[in-house]
Amino acid sequence: MAGLQDTSVLITGAGPTGLTLANLLTRMDIPFLVIDKNAHPSRESKAFAVQARSLEIFDQLGIAEKAVDLGSIKLMLSFLSKGKKAVTFNLEGLVPNETPFPYLLILAQNKTEQLMAEALSKHNQEVLWEHELTQLEEQKDGVNAYIRAPSGEEKKLRFNYVIGCDGAGSTVRREGGFSFEGKTFSPTFYLSDSEIDWQLSHDSIYFSFAPGYISGFFPFSEKHKYRIFNFMNDAVRKEEDEKLTEKDMQRIVDANPHVKVNLKNTDWLSVFKIHARHSRTFSKGRLFLAGDAAHVHSPAGGQGMNTGIQDAYNLAWKLALVLKGQATPHLLDTYHEERHVIAQNLIHTTDRFFQFLIQRGPFMNTFRLHIFPAAFNAVVKVKWLRKRAFRRISQIAIKYRFSSLSKQDASDGFSSKAPQAGDRAPYVQVISNGKQCSIYSLFSLRSFTLLLATPRPEFSAVQDVCYHLTHRVQLPVQVQVIRTYSENKAFARAYGVKKEAIFIIRPDGHIGFRTSSLNTEAIEEYFTKILKA
Repeated sequence: MAGLQDTSVLITGAGPTGLTLANLLTRMDIPFLVIDKNAHPSRESKAFAVQARSLEIFDQLGIAEKAVDLGSIKLMLSFLSKGKKAVTFNLEGLVPNETPFPYLLILAQNKTEQLMAEALSKHNQEVLWEHELTQLEEQKDGVNAYIRAPSGEEKKLRFNYVIGCDGAGSTVRREGGFSFEGKTFSPTFYLSDSEIDWQLSHDSIYFSFAPGYISGFFPFSEKHKYRIFNFMNDAVRKEEDEKLTEKDMQRIVDANPHVKVNLKNTDWLSVFKIHARHSRTFSKGRLFLAGDAAHVHSPAGGQGMNTGIQDAYNLAWKLALVLKGQATPHLLDTYHEERHVIAQNLIHTTDRFFQFLIQRGPFMNTFRLHIFPAAFNAVVKVKWLRKRAFRRISQIAIKYRFSSLSKQDASDGFSSKAPQAGDRAPYVQVISNGKQCSIYSLFSLRSFTLLLATPRPEFSAVQDVCYHLTHRVQLPVQVQVIRTYSENKAFARAYGVKKEAIFIIRPDGHIGFRTSSLNTEAIEEYFTKILKA
C-alpha cells in the first residue's frame, strides 16, 4: 500500500473542496494525505459556476488565469419568449473595481478539478484514487482511520485531524455521528451538456419561463455547447436513480413553448432531486466537515461548489497554526462558528429563490414571465442594487463580523462606509515600493498581514514599532506599509481611512482587527487572543 502512512491531516474526497484544502495545506507546509474512493478523477461537468471570490482564491493558488482561459466569461443575460430574445441585459461594467474578476465564469467542474490537481502535483502531492475510508476511531491525541486500497487490503493509519470533503454521502459524517437535517423538494431536476442547434448567439446566458416549465441555458467555452437545466414539468417523469436519455431531454425541452431547440452530441445527463440539508455542527473533536459533506442546497445562484471552496479557505490556515504549535486547538472552534452561520444563511436564501421558481399557480406564472424580468432590469439599472446583488452572488460580501476573531477599537478615524473587522479586505490597486499592484498581492496565505496606512511621507517611528511587534506575538506576521497621500487615494477611499490606521489581515483575506489609535498594546492583545482563541 505505497503512499499510505501516518501524517497530520487526512482529507477524504478529491472534489473542489478537498483539492482546495490540499493546495492550501501544501503551501503552508502541512503534511497531509488526500484520498478518494472513486477510481479516477471525475469526467463529468457537474457544477460549472465559478464565482469571483473563488477566482480570488484561485489567484493565490496560481490557477486563476488558466481557469479564465479554459472557461467562458458571460456578461449577457437574456430571457426567451417564443424562441426569441425577449429581453437582454448587458452585465459588463456593472460593478467596476469590486474584484479583479467582476463576472461569472462558466467552467466545468472536472476542468476545475484538473487545474487543482495539476497545481497540487507541482508540489509533489498526488491524490490516492480508489482508496476508501471505512472506519474512524477518534482518540484524545489523534484519529485512527481505516483505509481500503484498490487491492482490498485495509490499513489503519494515524492522523491529527480528519477532514470530510467527501460529499453528501460523507463517510466522515456518518462515522463521526454528525447530523444531516433538512428536506428534499418534490420537483425533479433534469440536466444535460449538449450542443444546441439554434440561431441565438453564444455570448449570453438564457432563461425561459413558461406556465409549468423553467429552462436555463449556460454556454460553455466550446462553440454551441451548453449546460441545460429544466424542471417543473411533467413531460418526462424520472427518478434520481433512473437513466435519462438525450431523447428524454429533447422531449423535456420541447415541452416549454418558448424554447425551440434541437439537442445533439450530448455527453452528460443527470436526474436529481434538490436537497436542503446541513449538519448541526461542522466539527467534532478532531473531525471536520466541509463542502457538501457539511451542507447541500439548491443550485440556484451557483453557490454550492464555491461555498465548499470557502470552507476550505477558512479552515486551512487555522489547521496550519495549530499543527505548527503557534495556536491552541481552540482556534479550530472558530471554523464552525464562522462557516455554519454562512451555510445556514445560504440554505435559507437559495431555498426561498428555489421556492419562487417552482411555485405553481396563475399569479406565480405571470410573476415569473413578466414581473421578474422587469424587476431584474431595475436591479441592473440602480447602482446600489446591482452592487449589492453582485456582491452577494459572487460571495465577496461574505463577512465574519459576528466572529470571536473579529475585533476593532472605538476609534473614529474611519469613514462610515469603511470595512469592518470580519469583512473581506476590499480589492483595490495600490502603489507599493514604487509599483502598482493589487492589494491582494501584498497579503500572504502563510501569515497575517499588518497593514499600516499613513498619509505622512515620514512615519518611521510607528513603522518601527510595528516591525518590532511582529517579533513578539509568536505568530507569522508580515508588515506592509501603504502611504495614502497622493498616489494611494483609492486605497484611502476603499478602506475608509481618514488618518493613520492599522488593519490586521488574516491569511484568508478577511480583516481580523482594525484601529486608528495605533495602540500597539491592543494589537498585541488581539494576537494573544488568536493564540489562545
